[in-house]
Amino acid sequence: FTIYTSHSQEICDNAVDDDGDGLVDLNDSDCDCNNLIELSLIPNPSFEDTLCCPETEAMLVCSEDWFQASDATSDYYNYCGVSELLLDGAFPPETPLPGGGEGFIGLYNFLSTYREYVGVCLDAPLVTGVSYALKFHTAYAYGDEDELLLELYGTPNCVDLPWAGVTCPSGIGSWILLGVENVTYVMDGSWQEVTITFTPIVDISAIAFGGPCGDIGATDGSYFYFDELILNESIILGEIITTGGWCSEDILLTAVNDELDGTWQWYKDGIALLGETSETLSPLPYGEGVFTAVFSYLDGCKSIDYESPSIPVSDFEFENVCYGETVSFINLSEEAGYSGWTWNFGDGTFSNLIEPTHDYEDPGTYVVDLIIYSEDPSCNDTATAELNVFPKPEADFSVEGIGVSFAGGDWIVCANHELDFVDLTTIDGAPSFSSWLWDFGDGVTSDLSNPTHTYLINGTYNAKFVIKSEAGCLDSVNYDIVVNELVADFSFNDACVNEEVLFNELSYSSDGFPVLSWVWNFGDDSELTTEQNPTYVFDESGYYDVGLIATNLQGCLDTAQKIIQIYNNPEPDFYVDRSETDYFNTDFRFSISYPSADSDYLWIMPEGDPNSSTSSDFVDVRFPEFVIGNYEVVLIETNVHGCIDSNDLTVYVLEDELVIAPNAFTPNNDPMNPDWGVYVTGFQLEEFYLYVFNRWGEIVWQTRDPNNRWDGTGPDGIVVKDDVYTWYIKARDQINDEVFEYNGFIMVFK
Repeated sequence: FTIYTSHSQEICDNAVDDDGDGLVDLNDSDCDCNNLIELSLIPNPSFEDTLCCPETEAMLVCSEDWFQASDATSDYYNYCGVSELLLDGAFPPETPLPGGGEGFIGLYNFLSTYREYVGVCLDAPLVTGVSYALKFHTAYAYGDEDELLLELYGTPNCVDLPWAGVTCPSGIGSWILLGVENVTYVMDGSWQEVTITFTPIVDISAIAFGGPCGDIGATDGSYFYFDELILNESIILGEIITTGGWCSEDILLTAVNDELDGTWQWYKDGIALLGETSETLSPLPYGEGVFTAVFSYLDGCKSIDYESPSIPVSDFEFENVCYGETVSFINLSEEAGYSGWTWNFGDGTFSNLIEPTHDYEDPGTYVVDLIIYSEDPSCNDTATAELNVFPKPEADFSVEGIGVSFAGGDWIVCANHELDFVDLTTIDGAPSFSSWLWDFGDGVTSDLSNPTHTYLINGTYNAKFVIKSEAGCLDSVNYDIVVNELVADFSFNDACVNEEVLFNELSYSSDGFPVLSWVWNFGDDSELTTEQNPTYVFDESGYYDVGLIATNLQGCLDTAQKIIQIYNNPEPDFYVDRSETDYFNTDFRFSISYPSADSDYLWIMPEGDPNSSTSSDFVDVRFPEFVIGNYEVVLIETNVHGCIDSNDLTVYVLEDELVIAPNAFTPNNDPMNPDWGVYVTGFQLEEFYLYVFNRWGEIVWQTRDPNNRWDGTGPDGIVVKDDVYTWYIKARDQINDEVFEYNGFIMVFK
């Protein structure tokens, strides 16, 4: 048959790429048998009839006649609206669509129960006992699975559509499973044709299909497109009858259909087999592949496929075992299990599992068979191997030595004593052993047949003995070994420099004997002490290895060594913006020199406001105004280890500089204003100068003591004459260390 297009011509039965598109014969969509869609018993089989254009996913309601069969939201796509899966990484379907239409559907299945199904009420019921074929096109869209176990269900009652829930319809209404097909996809959106053949056991009025009922495992699920669903009797759509067998090299393929007038053409993998135009074909000369018989008749064509069978190669492996062990069989067969398999374990038992395990009741040699079945019985294959089940040794041992006894199923021994371990193993037949392995339970092992061992620490040890026969069979036995010993121990807390540390002695004897003496070494070259629970003060920071030697009544000695860490105390340091001020300005800021983020701080200012603070940076303090005084501020620092130290500063509030000088006096020997002087505060007395000048600038009196007073006499000892005199003061401020100068006038009259 030949298909013509507006751009090129593809002859579909000459094994030549006539139109130069790289696709030969049936591999070119120009050669599709599109007329078969008209034979489908499914209404709207290519989803072209629409009730609306899908604006988003989950709008199967837009496709005429079709049902969203379960509550899981199946999707409808059409080029008039949403036309592909709207997920990042999803593949759009290959175009043109099968049959050249515009509509198709998509189904998603994931997790343990979520299955999207679609369903439809058929144009005519399927009849009980008649063979039917469902042909459809499908393509991968999204997900981490390239396989889908597609399940096809049917029901006599259209009212079974839809059903409640998001699972498959198994056990719901009158639904029954009609057929299953495992579809393997190319994960690129390309279409492939799949056929499910089935024979219903009841009349079927409606069908539904989707993913499998069971759990699909730890996967994100997968999404697949579907289009062009052709359902009719197998004979109407055409079928291939096989006789003979592929592997027996006598297979014949005979294509049949219900049409009488027409011609046949055979293809392999879509390419015409020239000259093969009979309804019967011997495929062996052409090798393995997919063989297609195309029947061309007046109304179009019918295409029927036969795929050469899987040719399994049976193979398996196992390991010989010892009596009592389970044999695990590993199936290495190629194409294993396509149509089943059977294991014969050689002891009268069988299994149909892929990779079974088996327990043999007796030692011995067994012949094991694995039969792998193909869908073509002539291709079945069998593998055979001999398996050995060896006898197993029975392990046992005893312990000998000073003070050794056996009580209650345990061996009682002494610590620090040499012990003899004696092999007492037996085996069926002549003793023949290849190796010994002793695990004494304290991290020490031996491969000698009769080793010696000394336990160093008290306790109960599970000693295990493993012995291997020459045939590689193992057995083991274990006993608890109870070892008595003195254990020296003590506790303490890490501390700070010059902090008293209590060492709490915790020694004990496993056999109940009391501890009698103790010797302590504090790791700093100090004298040893024999107190039970001593205290000690470390005067330097660092790590010290403290040792305790304990002795019990039995005479057992043990030593405990532990490291104590002694931390440095903090060194708080702070400064003040000024150390002195006058009583008019009593605000101070105290700042930490090097604050630590890991330390806690406490400021104490008894007469300040505030009188305390926990600032870790600085603190502003105001002391009483108009009050002269010395104020101590203390900073206490506690570091991350709990070590504490403090520092303090004293600030001074002083009087401000002040000068009071009278402007007249009368040196006439009466008690009223007989002399003259000044009142000053706030100056350093060691740098105080006071001068009195006459109008000619001559010094008539001077002093460096502000408490001295002038009685009016001049340098010659005679009272000066009545006049106006000038006084001058030069002094250094006691707060800011600045030099100030003051002057004024004095009137002297008698």
